[in-house]
Amino acid sequence: MSNRCSILVALAGLSAAAGSAFGDGQVNMTAPGAGFLATYVSGYIGQMGGPGGSATSFTTFCIELDEFFYSGTTYDAVLSDEAEEGGVGGPSPDPLSSRTAALYQTFRESGSIAGSVVDTGAEYTALQDAIWASEEEVTYASLSAMAKSMYDWAEEATDGDTVDDIAAFSGGSLGKVRVMQLWETGDTGGNVQDMLTLIPLPGTAGLASLGLMGVALTRRRIL
Repeated sequence: MSNRCSILVALAGLSAAAGSAFGDGQVNMTAPGAGFLATYVSGYIGQMGGPGGSATSFTTFCIELDEFFYSGTTYDAVLSDEAEEGGVGGPSPDPLSSRTAALYQTFRESGSIAGSVVDTGAEYTALQDAIWASEEEVTYASLSAMAKSMYDWAEEATDGDTVDDIAAFSGGSLGKVRVMQLWETGDTGGNVQDMLTLIPLPGTAGLASLGLMGVALTRRRIL
């Protein structure tokens, strides 16, 4: 049974593999409760823990509206700074928006957006929708009041001309946020779902210095 992209992802069955500038691997995706949970198995898939996570897992969100994954299925994954497919509203590949980065990193590090704690199903849904709006997968007008508040906060944090700017996301910077490109195991020719993750340092140098090569991920596809 396929699942529509939601908020938590569980990554499992990771095995070491090289090939990407950021890292490759495998993971098992699940959608418990109000979102998606990514649970580490092997290799490198980003920082664990944080709101909704543990020492071996982390909460994540979908980037593309028109792709799905099968819950409980193992997928190959590659870390990047762009979505492999453009989804509904972007080119292919599609660079990640700094608004999305601001939303996700702030959520992962504080558990709240715009001063509101994200801990209910409605709030997770609003954050997912705000991310999709940031990636031009849905329109701003279609957002709920809560999602608009989150999007507006991200816009102010990244617009470059207000006191509310967050330096980590100025000039289109992604801070510590990266894309987990999720693929069918052994198949890089089909559509992928792209999820969000954090890395310890922005860029590849930090990963290389830690020897963090190899990720196994489970991917959600849209069917």
